[in-house]
Amino acid sequence: MLIFSCWLFGSCTTYKPDNLPAKQLRFGNGGGMTGAVKEYILLENGQLFTRSTYGDSLTELPKVGKGVAKSIFKAYQKNGLNDVEIDNPGNLYYFIDMQEDTTKNHKMTWGGGEQPPAMAKSFYEQLTGLIKPEKE
Repeated sequence: MLIFSCWLFGSCTTYKPDNLPAKQLRFGNGGGMTGAVKEYILLENGQLFTRSTYGDSLTELPKVGKGVAKSIFKAYQKNGLNDVEIDNPGNLYYFIDMQEDTTKNHKMTWGGGEQPPAMAKSFYEQLTGLIKPEKE
């Protein structure tokens, strides 16, 4: 019965780093003296991946709840973040990149003089709050 419900509702789909779906919410930061970039990728099913400039491959992080992930994707649209136009990275920068499919994405980048709307900063903080600190 469980297998049937997974098949019927598609809720058990698990992705690997080499076959991620087209719809992704990417966020992170970069710049500074090294120019390093730390990127996180959230999927609608709650899977979370990371990669840095110096480690090309994706690493899977602990999942967030599927309901939490879906609400974040909905909040992006509901709060009008898809209409925010900002491309002002500066030396140290932050970004949010909603990828709808392989040809359509919306990216906000800030860190220079022009700051994003408060809602974009708040959304970024919500996203970074999903990342659990690594256990030693």
